[in-house]
Amino acid sequence: MKIYLLKKDKKNFKDWIEKTKCDPYSVEIMNRKTYLDLIFFKDAKIEFANILKQTALSVGCDCSIGRDVISGDTKRSDILLACTRSQLFKMKEKLKNQPFSLEKSLDNILDMIEYKDSFFVQDIDLFLKKKFLMMGILNVTPDSFYDGGKYDKLSTGMKRVEEMLQQNVDIIDVGGQSTRPYSETVDVDVEIKRVLPFVDAITKRFPEVILSVDTYNSKTADICLSAGAKIVNDISGLNFDEEMKNVVSRNKASVILMHIKGTPQNMQNNPVYDDLLLEIVDFLQNSIDKAEKSGIESNRISIDPGIGFGKTVEDNLKILNNLDIFTTLKKPLTIGVSNKSFIGKILDRDKDERLYGTIGANVVSLINGAKIFRVHNVKENFEALKIAMEIYCN
Repeated sequence: MKIYLLKKDKKNFKDWIEKTKCDPYSVEIMNRKTYLDLIFFKDAKIEFANILKQTALSVGCDCSIGRDVISGDTKRSDILLACTRSQLFKMKEKLKNQPFSLEKSLDNILDMIEYKDSFFVQDIDLFLKKKFLMMGILNVTPDSFYDGGKYDKLSTGMKRVEEMLQQNVDIIDVGGQSTRPYSETVDVDVEIKRVLPFVDAITKRFPEVILSVDTYNSKTADICLSAGAKIVNDISGLNFDEEMKNVVSRNKASVILMHIKGTPQNMQNNPVYDDLLLEIVDFLQNSIDKAEKSGIESNRISIDPGIGFGKTVEDNLKILNNLDIFTTLKKPLTIGVSNKSFIGKILDRDKDERLYGTIGANVVSLINGAKIFRVHNVKENFEALKIAMEIYCN
């Protein structure tokens, strides 16, 4: 059984309650109560479902389970629980010492709801003084979709680093291989030859800068971490190179784990999901488990749903509208929408005309819970997000 926190709005609520295959009358009743915390339980035992529902009703909550649970025609059911925080605590008291992991599940839910973001780089929590972080993109490649060939020389790349530092960047993400759709893989030695001179030069000239290396190759990561980078941004979520988790752990580095369906070469060949949001959450949970089992500290991990990496336009929009579900994983959320093709398709704009669309997507993402924003245009996005955060927090 798995448990997920859901976004609180009427459309989203109706979609999830219908997943439980409950009586249609329940949809109408529960659809009126979207101000509550919504928790979705996947594939629970019927004993768990029955006790949870009885307890929920006893404290005034609403709980939807499969209609076949009552008749005994099924052994498992999805569940949707709608309740206030005070009702959750009352349920926890009632479920003390109950079997079927009921008390443990309530503790897990409360941990999800009360989770506060932290992201440690070395021994410093980057969210100690900041409510969101700007991650500036430095592509030192000849073929990246937006700025390929623009900063691949040390002189232009270092000038760009200076500009981003003046524009309130928090992290600089250096990449030596394009991962745009249908891009060709680059030999790891070529990637290192591109990236390492920048890592060396930046750490020497700007020792205070937090450097991230955008790679899924463990050899590249190891060399760059030794040269001064502090974060590995892995688009594969530790899945393309089995040694990557050990490299990150051994170097006591931080890591951003991204979801991807397929590889950059084939990810946009008609990507299809049985259940988009749940599949991404489960993928990222597996990556987190892999990271933590290898010794990577929990508070050094961020997650990224991978906008545009094996997703349709509609998939990208659904993810951005439902970022709350990633609270389930209790990790700070990184979002990378900068100038991507889904923005161009919606606005009918070329890659150099997608700044306003990028800002719009990032502001919505901030409101929906994202905390780290990977962008090409640092100044414009920072100012928009700062205003949005000031409004949102008042």
